[in-house]
Amino acid sequence: GTAHHGDMEGVEDLPLAAAFERGLAAYTKLQSGALDEETLASAAAALRHAVNRIDVEGVFSKNETKDDIATADLRYLLAPFYLAEVVGSTRTRAPAARLPVATEASSAHATFLSWCERHEFIPRGDGDGASASSAAADPATARDRKVARFKRERAIRARLEDLDAKRRARRQDALLNAEWDDEDPECGQDDGGEDDAEARERWTLAIEDATIKASDAKPRLGLELT
Repeated sequence: GTAHHGDMEGVEDLPLAAAFERGLAAYTKLQSGALDEETLASAAAALRHAVNRIDVEGVFSKNETKDDIATADLRYLLAPFYLAEVVGSTRTRAPAARLPVATEASSAHATFLSWCERHEFIPRGDGDGASASSAAADPATARDRKVARFKRERAIRARLEDLDAKRRARRQDALLNAEWDDEDPECGQDDGGEDDAEARERWTLAIEDATIKASDAKPRLGLELT
């Protein structure tokens, strides 16, 4: 599969939402197994495009805090994180070929953490790994932080699973009820009737989970770059 093949065509014409969805779909599949090179390349191209569109369209203004960002836009903060994860999963045959992969993944993680810092999802100074390096000086502190992060990740995952189960149940209800409603063909076409507060909580938790993963990946990618 060459790079200009299949899904890669027309990525420049994709609207932001479609480019993001393509990247999210690949990232979601990656959580349960490896993807073929072409799918990874296609998803990476879509996510690079999404990150660029977010910038060009000014989706987030500089002084917005997380409470100011519209619920529908929260997900887009994750575009550089998904890009880092998708690019970082690319398998390379020669060690030298790994360097540009690690460089792009590291840079995308840094973009993600700086966005999160700017919009106050994480404290100022956390995005540049300051907390990680100061903790390195004190092994006990580093260990405590690691345990705290691990527990927090588990709590986030449990809550996200809970929210997903609710969404699935509502979607099934909507589908069952939709069959009887011939007057309204749009009924049952929604996303399971998730309300704004739940959607907001879900994306906010996904962002927090990603900040933990991106921070954990930093030293590992740093080693590859030295």
